[in-house]
Amino acid sequence: MPWTCACGHGNDDESRFCNECGAPKAEAEQPAPPEPEVEFGQDSLPVPPANVPHPGEAAQAGPPAPGAPPPPPPKKSKALIIILVVVVVGLLGTCVLGIVAAIAIPNFIMAKEKAKQARAVNEVRAIGEAVQRYQADNGSCPDTGHEEGAYYSIVDVSKLEEALVPKYIAVLPAKDPWNTAYSYGVSEDDASFIVICNGSDGVSSLERIPEEPVTTACFEDEIIFENGDFVQKPEGQQKKCKK
Repeated sequence: MPWTCACGHGNDDESRFCNECGAPKAEAEQPAPPEPEVEFGQDSLPVPPANVPHPGEAAQAGPPAPGAPPPPPPKKSKALIIILVVVVVGLLGTCVLGIVAAIAIPNFIMAKEKAKQARAVNEVRAIGEAVQRYQADNGSCPDTGHEEGAYYSIVDVSKLEEALVPKYIAVLPAKDPWNTAYSYGVSEDDASFIVICNGSDGVSSLERIPEEPVTTACFEDEIIFENGDFVQKPEGQQKKCKK
């Protein structure tokens, strides 16, 4: 079809150059073809680009790119850390309690034994002083019988109940703090007496009465009061000497 050049000169359709100015025939711009319409149905879903995870799905981890830093290590569970802390604290607490018990229990036992020993000393003295008061009033010690050939005839201190209570002592201690009976002995002429506690083990190991006052350091040793004074009694640090 005829075409008009930019200079305004008309030319026939077959001419490729303007007959007036020689300008080439301008090519008509072709419109871009329309994009084909895609019908979205059950069998024609759009295909997502490669390497793009489907919504709701985690992307598959691939190997790291060359030169990329290594991924950070997974974080430890807080619950696991708390459990470990509780276990460690529990173990430490058990160890501490064990050490405290190992120190405190023996000390408690020793303190308890020493308190019993101090009480025994006081009760032996109280019985002896009651006998002295009786002797001062009657001119002789309470007579509880005599064993032939023995300097002191040893009997259970309960034999003094009738002679001493309540005039010379309000309550007569019959047994020591270790639940063994106190012993009383009187000489054949009723002029001398002795009061004995057998110690924590309750067993008499006395071979002879000391001529001079002595002190002891064992809970098992006897406590002896003779004629108004102790001839054997504990003093200072005490300990268990028998297993």
